[in-house]
Amino acid sequence: MMRSRLLARNRLLFPVALVVLGAGADAARAARLVVPDDFPSPATALMAGANLGVDTVLVRSGTYTDAALSDLPGGTVLAGAVLYSGVYLLAHPENATPPVIDVGPGSDRVAIATAGDTDVTVDGFILQAGPRHSIEALDSRIVVRNCTLEAGFRANDCATIELADNRITAPAGDAIFVENSGLVLIGNEVSGAIRDAVTWVSTAGEFYAEDNSIHDNGGFGLVVSGTGVSADIRKNLIHDNLESGIFLTLTSSNAVVEENTIWMNGDVGVRTTAGAAITVARNIIGRNQIGLTCESALALDCNDVWENTAIDYEGPCGQHPTDFALDPEFCCMDGSCFTLQADSPCAPASSGGCGQVGARPVGCGAAAVEAATWGQVKSLFRR
Repeated sequence: MMRSRLLARNRLLFPVALVVLGAGADAARAARLVVPDDFPSPATALMAGANLGVDTVLVRSGTYTDAALSDLPGGTVLAGAVLYSGVYLLAHPENATPPVIDVGPGSDRVAIATAGDTDVTVDGFILQAGPRHSIEALDSRIVVRNCTLEAGFRANDCATIELADNRITAPAGDAIFVENSGLVLIGNEVSGAIRDAVTWVSTAGEFYAEDNSIHDNGGFGLVVSGTGVSADIRKNLIHDNLESGIFLTLTSSNAVVEENTIWMNGDVGVRTTAGAAITVARNIIGRNQIGLTCESALALDCNDVWENTAIDYEGPCGQHPTDFALDPEFCCMDGSCFTLQADSPCAPASSGGCGQVGARPVGCGAAAVEAATWGQVKSLFRR
């Protein structure tokens, strides 16, 4: 439901802007600025747009190294481009390659910052930064789509944040760190962070994550923490992170962990503390150090908890009667694709009424198994 509402709203966002852009040359020029046609850099175009009342900046392919335009609260110069309310910072539709905003590896600034009562959409960029994050947001509502964030994303005290279809990493810290803000993650790849992939800490708003691939990070996959909030985590691939796949530390809250594949994380697949009503259903939780660890009972249903190294269940969250422990039978023998063989016990046709179990559907036929005589087996080893 949440995803359908978001996609419906986002589908309306760009047609409205494009109608304005197509209303004739004079109207189009008044409605948007083009970089570098009208101004040499995104920063100068945004500054001019704020004065001219232009809400759309289209950026052609190229690399842009902008000087900071403004200070965020506290007096620290952070940004290559500080966006103002209602702006669309978009890659030009004629681009063959994404534009790059690069503030330089030695710079203590971020590529883009938002501050104040801001409503911003950023779409289609590669954002390079030094030790700080690629994007830093404060007191804003921000949508980031189809971008590569090479130094991660950080936000504090914002309205709902939407990150969709981005590639995000962070060689110097967490890939995504959000405090006291609603956060929606859809279709992102988050990998290669030196610390945690996603950390969300809030006493307001909602956390929603669907169809993300979160892997090979140096800390946790997902850390979700708060009081009086809700979390909905579904259809994500969370694998090969150094620490736990999902860590929920919630109080007076509700959470759903459903249809995820949580695989080969270095500590616990799903770890929960006491104090929240948490449902864990139809997940594949396999080959982690520990499958599930909990401090209070969970609502478990139809999970495949299989071959975790130390133990499958730890604490009062013992195996539910509908849980099972079977090889999920991924299409790739090394577990790299996570789609299911047609006869997988996690496929709807074979799951005993559980429906889809795990994040990915059937992607290949059943594995062929043929009877062989002892003579045929021995012939395989003859030179």
